[in-house]
Amino acid sequence: MGAEAILSRLAEHGLKLAVKRGQLFAEPKSLLNDETRALIREHKPEILAALAREAEDLREHFEERAGILEHDGGLPKPEAELEAARITSTYARNQGYLWESLRAAMSEYPALASQLPAKPLYP
Repeated sequence: MGAEAILSRLAEHGLKLAVKRGQLFAEPKSLLNDETRALIREHKPEILAALAREAEDLREHFEERAGILEHDGGLPKPEAELEAARITSTYARNQGYLWESLRAAMSEYPALASQLPAKPLYP
């Protein structure tokens, strides 16, 4: 089973994984059991890589949209970044990316990251 399939399976059961300062965290911890711990431990490198790929893809998507909106669309930078964040969150949902990947991608933009809801507005 690949990392994306594992992440999807865990998310279906309400367990979310996130990377914080290079460490893998699971929330809520109450959903962890020996089986899921073993699965995560066995595939940890692939899971970390998958989460990093999602976050990087979203970061690139955001930066490209923000640049287009600012330079080609003529929006002031703060407005361009806000609209790019909205577009990128829709892209993340449509790609089936984990919300935590979007939050990780936006971590370099604290003012925008603080505006992201704790979970997606639409499933």
